[in-house]
Amino acid sequence: MLVYGIPADRAFDVLTWCSQQTNTRLRTIAEQLVTGFVECEPAADLRTRFDHLLLTAHQRTRQQG
Repeated sequence: MLVYGIPADRAFDVLTWCSQQTNTRLRTIAEQLVTGFVECEPAADLRTRFDHLLLTAHQRTRQQG
């Protein structure tokens, strides 16, 4: 999860834990998380940083290869 700075396998563990603690299907937890994130207003600074990463990703790929 981007916000926690953890890899996909660890993010899945977090979702699994949340699912088990609340007796809610993991899919439902994930859907609600995505919906909530999409609906919230991201901080301008975070959006600016992400925009930069997105728009320069191709440059970093070329530099590595």
